[in-house]
Amino acid sequence: MPTDADRAQPGHDDEAPALHPGAGGSCPDADTHPPAQARPLVLGQHADPFRAGELLDATLTAVLGPVDDVTGDAIAGICNDALHTVLGPAIVSALRADRRRLPLAAPWVLDLARGLQFQSHQGAPEPDTASLLIRLGGPQITAADARRLAEAVDLAAVLAQGRVLEQVLGPGAGGRDPRANEATAPWLGGLKLGSRIHLVLELLRLLPPERTASRS
Repeated sequence: MPTDADRAQPGHDDEAPALHPGAGGSCPDADTHPPAQARPLVLGQHADPFRAGELLDATLTAVLGPVDDVTGDAIAGICNDALHTVLGPAIVSALRADRRRLPLAAPWVLDLARGLQFQSHQGAPEPDTASLLIRLGGPQITAADARRLAEAVDLAAVLAQGRVLEQVLGPGAGGRDPRANEATAPWLGGLKLGSRIHLVLELLRLLPPERTASRS
């Protein structure tokens, strides 16, 4: 038993905790296992869902006007739900971690956002392609121009529709009953409309300004 003289020596402490196996500066665990707060976060683990500002089309906004916050949140919610349904949570997490990949991995969701954005302003019924050309092209697109250009857009939409359906609903979706496809993906109508709108916007972008400026 230590005497009072022993207790008075520097460095002596009856309350010092006992050392446990593995404790101390030479413990391998101290070097190989950092504290929990120092461990790196897995990318995408806590990434936020895609927001309306990342999904809405700037050209449509310029022509139709902005959507309100409630509508924008609703569009973003539908698009995020569609991504989860089609791609699954693992791929969606990876896209949220590197958001630049969204147009490459799921371009169809941007078409879905375009369709919902247009519907939020125009409502039903769904417009034909000539009406879309006039609405989005402005006064430089005459009715005759719209009817002529609509044929090319509608042909391209038909050719692309099967590929888009298979991207979102799986192989063979293009040959199934449309009602069955719409029951599986209630947002499919917005996607089809948005796909046509995308084609119309691309066509309008490629038209030389002088091609229609002189037409009456």
